[in-house]
Amino acid sequence: GSVEALNGLGWYYSTIVKDGRKAFRYFDRDGLFNVGVYHLNGENPDQPDRNETAAFHYFLEAAHLGHVDGAVQSALFLSTGAIQGVQRDQDKA
Repeated sequence: GSVEALNGLGWYYSTIVKDGRKAFRYFDRDGLFNVGVYHLNGENPDQPDRNETAAFHYFLEAAHLGHVDGAVQSALFLSTGAIQGVQRDQDKA
């Protein structure tokens, strides 16, 4: 039940074992940022195309839970409005 352990398993399967499908199942609240990275890089095992919009939503959720890098990434997308489905909003950024 440890969030840190689940995220650690996700990291292990994604970087050491190179099994993205299994890694994706382990990422929990604190791993939302990692799931965003999967979408951003086109490494989601169920949808292997790069999806910046999905990445933004995962980054934003991670940011709401206190993830600093998630806040930085979502602010970057909000400040530019350069991805589909995300309008430029410098106040939110």
